[in-house]
Amino acid sequence: METSRALMLGGCIGLGALFLAALPDLLPAAVADDQPMRTLLRSASQLIPSPTDPDTLLKWDFKVDPGVSIEPVSETSIKKIGYGHVTYVDVMETESGVYSTDGLNSPNVTYPGIHKEPKVAAAAPMMWFWSDGHW
Repeated sequence: METSRALMLGGCIGLGALFLAALPDLLPAAVADDQPMRTLLRSASQLIPSPTDPDTLLKWDFKVDPGVSIEPVSETSIKKIGYGHVTYVDVMETESGVYSTDGLNSPNVTYPGIHKEPKVAAAAPMMWFWSDGHW
């Protein structure tokens, strides 16, 4: 009795998996492309993004000309909602202009007197050892 239940349960799970695998072919193209079906029909590798390696991220070094003031007169934090994500942007007003963290991070925005350059990675530490009378 126990074995027949296990076989029935396994068969039901197998049929369910087969049905889900055939679901894109059974649905009309318009329904399969709409939400939430588009999300349900994606593979697990598309739903779960791969982790980001922090060593591959580009870091910036900002150089400020002498005529640009970096002392804030006023600061404001703005909630930015875009593409389903919420981020906060800091906006600072100085005597020489208005600057935002969003603009400083954008490759399409340049501020006069502020130069953004990629940081050069530090050289990897080397290991020294004594061999044949030399380090």
